[in-house]
Amino acid sequence: MFREVTSALDQRLVAMTDVPPIAFPNVNFDPPEELYLVVMNMPADGIIYNFNRAQNTPGVYSVNIYAPANEGPAEAENMADKIAEHFREVSEPIPNLFIEEINFAAAVSTDSEYLLPVTINWRYFHTHG
Repeated sequence: MFREVTSALDQRLVAMTDVPPIAFPNVNFDPPEELYLVVMNMPADGIIYNFNRAQNTPGVYSVNIYAPANEGPAEAENMADKIAEHFREVSEPIPNLFIEEINFAAAVSTDSEYLLPVTINWRYFHTHG
């Protein structure tokens, strides 16, 4: 289930038009000087919710948007809006996987970059065969 969910969310992001370079977990990546994304999928503990032993598993797909420092927030904020809209368009990327909410966190500025976190909360409903 975890690989299937991660793959579906990664593919959904890559399918976005004009997507900037993306750093995926455990893959070599040289950050460019311009805007780029860093992603990570983080499942949480699943819950068995009925006597048929069916389970649902929640998680968070984290998309961190990195932009050059000292150039204002507009580029990162526009990308955050674009990502949110893209994931809202398809609320069920694969069967039994649902996008529940999309949130933005406070940005963090350093001398070299501007980071704007976006979290996409998902839930996978396991089927009981």
